[in-house]
Amino acid sequence: MRKNVQKTFRIWLGKDWLSALGFLSPALVLLGLFVYHPLIQSFLYSFTRWDMVQEPQWVGTTNYQILMQDPRFWTSVRQTFLFTFGTVIPCVILSLFFAILISGKIRGAKLYQSIYFLPVVTSLVIVATIWLYVLQPEYGPLNYLLSFLGIKGPLWLRSSSTAMSSIIGMTIWRDFGYCLTLFLAGLTNIPSMFYEAASIDGASAWQRFRHITLPLLAPTTLFIFIVSVIRSFQVFTQIHVLTQGGPMDSTLVLVYYIWQQAFRYYRAGYSSAAAVIFFVMIVVLSILQMRISERRIHY
Repeated sequence: MRKNVQKTFRIWLGKDWLSALGFLSPALVLLGLFVYHPLIQSFLYSFTRWDMVQEPQWVGTTNYQILMQDPRFWTSVRQTFLFTFGTVIPCVILSLFFAILISGKIRGAKLYQSIYFLPVVTSLVIVATIWLYVLQPEYGPLNYLLSFLGIKGPLWLRSSSTAMSSIIGMTIWRDFGYCLTLFLAGLTNIPSMFYEAASIDGASAWQRFRHITLPLLAPTTLFIFIVSVIRSFQVFTQIHVLTQGGPMDSTLVLVYYIWQQAFRYYRAGYSSAAAVIFFVMIVVLSILQMRISERRIHY
């Protein structure tokens, strides 16, 4: 360990650090311009009143105080958590189940994987537009098929009771292939000798899954959970295309609320305050997931 530290210091104190800085400079410049600079600017704007036309006016913590008393903000937070739990957990369970099926020696496994992954590489705007047609209550294919079963289809996106569940279902269908591919990659890294030894000892399929597959897939599962939670918190496109936060704010999520305040009501300072809170929420959730799982996961 000491030798590695000394070697690192010699590299940085010698001429090699100039070469390293030269290779890293394009990435550092891009990160500074498009990540860190907007992040710092949003934090500063959150203490101002700014309509993106006139000069920002310093108002201190007024935006945060108003934000804490805004019922639509808390509605968006609640809907964001509802969307996250409604998409992440079912998507992880379903993708793990099908990944185990496909990882077995079944005919056409590669074909199934390609079909499941196709919605992931398709533009989300196109996917949302297709589902907008599918969920049409009057002439949509879904309600047309339900009519053959004697079921009157709901209004789907036009009803506050079914709009969020409709978007959740569409998102699960779209993200399913992404989680499936990651689970398949994790399953291929599990040595087959563990399953062979367990079979010799008389372990059932459930016992092999519980004591071999799940523990060895824990790092992959943690990664999928963290990435899926962050992706779910950032949901915007399908909301904007399908419902625009309605009906009656039943699909109003936090990112769409921030967008509304900035680009519809021109309250850039206020939306920056909401964005800062949004950033803190994602960081806290990621840390919590890491802390909860670190004792049970062995890399």
